[in-house]
Amino acid sequence: MSRLVELHSRKAARILDSARGLVLDHGAGKVTVSEISRAAGVGKGTVYLHWPSKEDLIRGLFARDLLALMEEGIARITADPGMVRPRRLAPLVVRTGSRLPLGGRLRNGEPELLRLLMQDPATASCTPAPGRPPCATRSCRSCAVTA
Repeated sequence: MSRLVELHSRKAARILDSARGLVLDHGAGKVTVSEISRAAGVGKGTVYLHWPSKEDLIRGLFARDLLALMEEGIARITADPGMVRPRRLAPLVVRTGSRLPLGGRLRNGEPELLRLLMQDPATASCTPAPGRPPCATRSCRSCAVTA
């Protein structure tokens, strides 16, 4: 599991809270790191100290929502093992997921948030040459080589 930086840093927790509010109010595509840092009362460098990019920060927000969904599901299944049956589990997942803030943004069709979540971070900076598949690492030298 990834390191939850906000558990060890009040500033990181403040940045996440500010980012969540801005993304919910304005959408992922319209929020900048400058706005997030200003709302959190920190410098841009502090944001980048914890997350290498705005995209990683937003993925982190969504991952935390997903973790909350999973924790609630595990608690319900532990209390009632019959919840693992698909006819009972599927409605629980949908109901729980619909209460998560960023899940609501996805349901309302925010294309930038969906793009961020579907993009593989390992190949996000990859610019493959025509006819070549993207590389599997952040080192994209092989992709930049023209055929």
